[in-house]
Amino acid sequence: MDVLDHAGLAFPKSLPEFQQLFPNDAACASYLEKARRAVGFTCPHCREVGEPFRIATRPGVMTYRKCRRQTGLTAGTVMERSIRR
Repeated sequence: MDVLDHAGLAFPKSLPEFQQLFPNDAACASYLEKARRAVGFTCPHCREVGEPFRIATRPGVMTYRKCRRQTGLTAGTVMERSIRR
């Protein structure tokens, strides 16, 4: 996924812009979700294409309706294993 290809998404050009655009984890999750939605959600486990549902207490996790498997918003990106636990 290349976020620079999404004309509808703002992309920060400096650290202050980055900090303003992403003040918290929820803002980051929302941005990644919009970027992934543009190319379509496909479950990496069952390959079902569709809209996953979210768990309110875990904003960075999507659960796919068909197989009920959970996938992080950063899965398949360069940030895949960068989230602290």
